[in-house]
Amino acid sequence: MTRPRDLITLDEAKTLAAITPKQAGHLLQLGKNATYQGIRTGAIPSYTVNGRILVPVDSLLRRLAGEKP
Repeated sequence: MTRPRDLITLDEAKTLAAITPKQAGHLLQLGKNATYQGIRTGAIPSYTVNGRILVPVDSLLRRLAGEKP
């Protein structure tokens, strides 16, 4: 079984500066609603560029490691 092209592995994510909410949700094993709720509440770090939400990989990895924002 192959994975969709827009979903990435953790190793692939580590080579990028930022990923999409869909990719972040996939890595965190969260559904779409839970991912966007995490973004809205700040539990998942994010920023917006030209109306597009991006999740910075380094911040996401630090948050997963238990570091405070």
